[in-house]
Amino acid sequence: MRNRKLGRKRWIIPPMIIFLMVTLAVIVITALLAPVIAPIDLGASDLTQRLKMPKFKDPTSPYLFGTDNLGRDVAIRLLYATRSTIMISFTGMIIATVTGTALGILSGLGGKWIDAVLSFFTDVRLSIPTTFIGIIFACILGAKPVTTILVMAITGWSSYCRLVRSQIFQLKNAKFIETDATIMRYDERSIADPLIGSVHDPIYQGAGAYGVAGVPQVKEGAVSKAHGGVLFIDEIGELQTCQINKLLKVLEDRRVMFESAYYSEENKKIPTYIHDVFKNGIPADFRLIGATTRKPEEIPEAVRSRCVEIYFNPLTRDNIEKIIYGAAERIKINIEQNAVGMIARYAKNGRDAVKILQMAKNIIFLDDRRNVTLDDIAWILKTCHYTNGYISSDEKIIDISVIKPK
Repeated sequence: MRNRKLGRKRWIIPPMIIFLMVTLAVIVITALLAPVIAPIDLGASDLTQRLKMPKFKDPTSPYLFGTDNLGRDVAIRLLYATRSTIMISFTGMIIATVTGTALGILSGLGGKWIDAVLSFFTDVRLSIPTTFIGIIFACILGAKPVTTILVMAITGWSSYCRLVRSQIFQLKNAKFIETDATIMRYDERSIADPLIGSVHDPIYQGAGAYGVAGVPQVKEGAVSKAHGGVLFIDEIGELQTCQINKLLKVLEDRRVMFESAYYSEENKKIPTYIHDVFKNGIPADFRLIGATTRKPEEIPEAVRSRCVEIYFNPLTRDNIEKIIYGAAERIKINIEQNAVGMIARYAKNGRDAVKILQMAKNIIFLDDRRNVTLDDIAWILKTCHYTNGYISSDEKIIDISVIKPK
């Protein structure tokens, strides 16, 4: 049995990488501050200081890298050249990134014809060498910083466009598995686990071919079916502790491992693919989205630390009234305005409001009517024992106990 560690993997950055990153940061900051560190006129020359030796060859020399044939400090000019290179490269890549990303999004979401046109221009651009484009622009515009920025923008957007387009298509075609945690009851015998998956041992298979042969069968769960896509768990706070621990392990390992007392590597009756599943597991790399009505402190910290928490404000009466009007329009019934207000006062959420409206539709259908009245809603609220939800101080409370159904 494999011993797998629980908990997050800690990535240790090698000291050499840290040293190179710090060195690069120092060079970039120093280059950007060149006008402050060494404020000189780059066009000035001093022939009396021409071809001076660098300091590492002549300790008495005041020049770190010596001077050129016009007496200019090589180290300072190198510092200014680095500054210009960084600014030109950064500007060109920013323009290329923004342009390529925008065109990639447009290609991925714009439809068949827009995608075909943009893909054609992307292929044309990638078929032309970058050096050839640079030579043409240099001949037309001259050797200027603006020319370099323009060439980088024109030649760099295509790669970003293709990358973003491929990611959008991957997300559009990704799997989306939706499940409800309230129906996922934990089975101590692990006969059925719709979330993680389970193993059907021969003792539970009956007279099937694999059952007679003593071969355990693996049944995929929601985490395996969502591989490469998104797994949405509604009411994730209702999962039991053991289920959450299993889910965390799957999120950590990105695969599901199975065990069975009936499995043996030496059993030749077991098919090859079942051997592979028990040895290597089933891939389960997905994006997890969970929704719950519980308070944040009721959700295990191990789950919250792996998620981005988004909080939604409760629905107001105006929101619920809009839901009621929209639902009434869909089911093609008319409802009085005061009846809508009463539903909004008693319904705690949109689901309750729609449920009340559906019951009202059944009532008017039996009475061969098309209008939902206040009396209909009052009878439903009284019969179903709804408690008053939204009541403001300036509203007149209607006593539904004295309203009799028609």
